[in-house]
Amino acid sequence: MKPIVHGLEPRWQARDVTFVAVNVDEPDGRQYAEDMQVDGIPRFEFYRGGKVVAEALGYQKAEQLEANLEKIASAK
Repeated sequence: MKPIVHGLEPRWQARDVTFVAVNVDEPDGRQYAEDMQVDGIPRFEFYRGGKVVAEALGYQKAEQLEANLEKIASAK
């Protein structure tokens, strides 16, 4: 998934979108996963105004992720 996400990142930076990866193999990542009740990886959370507005679980094609980003970016 990293290559897909990294490929999308430059196109979305101009639209003020930040991508953050959490490694669940690290102590802080495990705690985050536990706190957020992550039940599968990869898991994508889409935030707007500090709140989760959409989620996606499992492998996602670049087109699927971009469609989610477009939907969220176009919502006001």
